[in-house]
Amino acid sequence: LGDFICCLRSSLDQLAWGLAHLDRRKTFSDREERSIQFLIFKERNSRYDELRNLFPSAVASEFDAFQPFNRGDAYMGDLLWQLNELWILDKHRAIPINGTSIELLFPDDSIGAASKWHRFVKVFNDRLEVHFPLVEAYSSPVNLKPNVSLQIVFGEHMSFFQVPRQRLGEIYEFVTKDVIPRFTRFFPESPNFDRSLLI
Repeated sequence: LGDFICCLRSSLDQLAWGLAHLDRRKTFSDREERSIQFLIFKERNSRYDELRNLFPSAVASEFDAFQPFNRGDAYMGDLLWQLNELWILDKHRAIPINGTSIELLFPDDSIGAASKWHRFVKVFNDRLEVHFPLVEAYSSPVNLKPNVSLQIVFGEHMSFFQVPRQRLGEIYEFVTKDVIPRFTRFFPESPNFDRSLLI
């Protein structure tokens, strides 16, 4: 997972490096060179604007279109933001992996019995307990063969940031089929190259 995240995120930074150096007349200070990166920001601030100025204006406008801050409070659902957060986790510590689910079928609600089961269920932060009574008369018995399915989630258990395993495929598809093609047209080698984009 770490290799996957690192390679995908690094490919964007390498793309950004090429985009920043499209205008060969432009020179960068050492600090600016070290600051070149593919911009992924959850809020627009002075740092974003400073880094944005390292790129030609047409390229900078493309960066604007992809920013998580365009989604307001829903930025955590943004694919690029999730990629960046996973990358930060992997750089500074191991990416936490957790998650599972269990399904218990209680008596049919149509007979009015299901609501009675609530008194046997206790919900905790880290678990769910069901205390089965010794003697109860129900026409529809509880299914004692629960459906246990494993869902892998990346991120701290019960934290604000969790990424389901299948989301990795969505992130990959988005980066390779939506993000990168939008920027490759700025390069002279591209068949869709338009020099006016660099002005």
